[in-house]
Amino acid sequence: MNKRALGFGLVAGAICAAIWAAVGLLANIELGILALGVGFLVGTAVAYGTDHRGDISTGVMAAVIAVLAVCGGKWAMIHFTAERELDKLNSQLVGTMSEDEVFASYVAGDLVAADEAKGVSVTWPEGIVPNEALGAAQFPAGYWDKAVAATSGLSAVDARNLKEDVAERLIASASGDLAEAKMNAFVETFGLMDILFLGMALFYAYSIAATNRDEEMLAAQAGFDELPDDTPSGKFDAEAMLDAKYNRKGNSPADPEPPA
Repeated sequence: MNKRALGFGLVAGAICAAIWAAVGLLANIELGILALGVGFLVGTAVAYGTDHRGDISTGVMAAVIAVLAVCGGKWAMIHFTAERELDKLNSQLVGTMSEDEVFASYVAGDLVAADEAKGVSVTWPEGIVPNEALGAAQFPAGYWDKAVAATSGLSAVDARNLKEDVAERLIASASGDLAEAKMNAFVETFGLMDILFLGMALFYAYSIAATNRDEEMLAAQAGFDELPDDTPSGKFDAEAMLDAKYNRKGNSPADPEPPA
């Protein structure tokens, strides 16, 4: 493995991923066409790392790095966007509810769940999702008052334990929901056009990084427009190409095989 080419490719891929995420965050839009630029830049970086003496392995290397760069940019954009929206939601929640109301909401939810487990019929206010209920107006009648009474009569130790328990449940719930939301959003970013652009990015990255300019120059000198199909990239043999062109061993372009 060409470590120099790998290093150049990884650096280019990281830069491309950062640019992709920054564009998404600042413009609040994802441009799939950026994948073309990723393929070009990564392929060019890998080619530079090989001194433009690439082969199939460096082409595959560039293609893989380009895919990782695009996926990494998409994931970073989704991650930071989701975190930003969660911070806004938390700020709104803190601004409208006191800490005691948040704790009382969790206690009320536990009281409702306990009764439902016993088979008690509970009627929730219309349009309320039980697991997301917060505040007095969002719970079935009577449960909020029970929760307030239960939390207000706690000792300092019990109140601290309750707060720690609620905090752990909040973190676990938010983390699970947020992780699922991120994954769903990530999958949704791969529409038909995104896949098309990604495929073109792979092509650009591979074709640029797999090119061997020495072979191209020698092929041109031998009079070939391109390498013969049976010439493996990275294993160019100028004499073999001349033999193939003039159908004899040792002849040169100035001394072609005489006609029969």
